[in-house]
Amino acid sequence: MRQADIFIKDIFCGILTEDEEEYHFRYAPEYLQDGSSDCHFKKSG
Repeated sequence: MRQADIFIKDIFCGILTEDEEEYHFRYAPEYLQDGSSDCHFKKSG
């Protein structure tokens, strides 16, 4: 299993984890409480 810390504009927003089958993203609680969570994801495919 691999993990990566995810930052947006130098602000820590969560952890991306890869297991044998898929990826999982978990927001950092402090990022969600901050009120500045402006993550936008583009759907691929």
